[in-house]
Amino acid sequence: MYRLGQDQSQPHIRPPSCPVLYTLLLVALVAFIVVATSGLRLHPFLVLLFAALVGGLAYGVPPAEVVATIGQGFGDILGSIGLVIVFGTIIGV
Repeated sequence: MYRLGQDQSQPHIRPPSCPVLYTLLLVALVAFIVVATSGLRLHPFLVLLFAALVGGLAYGVPPAEVVATIGQGFGDILGSIGLVIVFGTIIGV
């Protein structure tokens, strides 16, 4: 399986695949996002960022790739709808 930034000549040791465990982890992350934003009143951006970091690491992605993937995704989103986000933030504050 190819992963972002991985050299194909080096073997990659993957953790055992367990769809039930991965599904439970996903449900737990979504529950954390809901509870942290609505119940604990934490900032949604920080909660989503933390959930992405924990999820990436829990799914077996190397830490450097987790950070790079989150940064790339955030940059892609800001590049495409950056003005909408900025104007929405201005109106919301």
